[in-house]
Amino acid sequence: MNNESDVVIELDHVRVSFGDTTAVHDASLKLHKGEILGVIGFSGAGKSTLVRTLNLLQTPSAGRVRVLEKTIFDDGTVIKPRELRALRRRVGMIFQGFNLLNQSSIADNIAFALRHSELSESDIEQRVRHLLELVHLEEYANAYPAQLSGGQKQRVAIARALANNPEVLLSDESTSALDPQTTIQILDLLKDLNRRLGVTVVLITHEMDAVKRICDRIIVMEHGELVERGALRDVVLHPRQAMTREFVGGSSETERSLAAYHLGGLKPNQRLFQLTYGVDNVDQSATLELYRRFGVESSILYGSVDVLNGELIGTLIILVTGDAQQLKQATDYLASMDIDAQQLDSSLVSSDDEGADDSSEERVA
Repeated sequence: MNNESDVVIELDHVRVSFGDTTAVHDASLKLHKGEILGVIGFSGAGKSTLVRTLNLLQTPSAGRVRVLEKTIFDDGTVIKPRELRALRRRVGMIFQGFNLLNQSSIADNIAFALRHSELSESDIEQRVRHLLELVHLEEYANAYPAQLSGGQKQRVAIARALANNPEVLLSDESTSALDPQTTIQILDLLKDLNRRLGVTVVLITHEMDAVKRICDRIIVMEHGELVERGALRDVVLHPRQAMTREFVGGSSETERSLAAYHLGGLKPNQRLFQLTYGVDNVDQSATLELYRRFGVESSILYGSVDVLNGELIGTLIILVTGDAQQLKQATDYLASMDIDAQQLDSSLVSSDDEGADDSSEERVA
């Protein structure tokens, strides 16, 4: 369990303004050692501005930033340049554009990050060889960036970011310029480095699939604000904000299901539910059990299996038919099976159902 002694990054009411424009509004967060935190949002949400405050590539306008137990910014006060340079060696960063030196070999690109270290030339050579092995590019030490693919260039950038044994790795849209297969390889590499080296990772992205693949926790940004946060499983399965639902696809899946079923309104004894559950924990058909135990009939309108950081998660959207007591028994049973049930679009219930709940979405289990 995380505790205060594990905190490696802390933002306290951070604001970043450019003239009359505020890019980050009152952001507060804590990041614990060994986590992979995903920060997601559409272009212009303030993601990159936020992450750049963590090593003061972007100086905040207000608030407090603590990194690796050192306050680097506190309401206008910035740590001394020498201390900041030392801190940045402990916080590696990789970018979308690779930022490699085209006239230098791959080995020299990585060694460049060590030029101010106290290592000898032989130690630097050994360190570079080790880093190339970590990112599986041993045979490319003497190649040049122009000879490498986009994915290979990003591996070089990751090796360079790891050169000084950082405790935190900031990844700012590092997979955005890559094809899907290469993106998966880079994400898996980041996850592997997180596990092997214990490095804490902040992944800035607008790609939900990237977050689902490797992150432990997630923060959703919109118009500079942190609008939603939590464990990956909780945020993806139970998004609270409309924008989050747009990212995870829940609302669009529901709309497709409703359109396919041609529902202009539900009958008085019908409800729509979305069921979410860990598929490894379910050894029997939930819908079959609802009928067998309580006489609740159900029709599956939509079904999928997703992978959240290695965990298989099932989603079903079902149309259920039964009276109020049967539905209550059904939702209680689902909760006992660790299946979350949410009533969807209850506004579609027929107007002659006097007991209908007119809320747009209600958590029932």
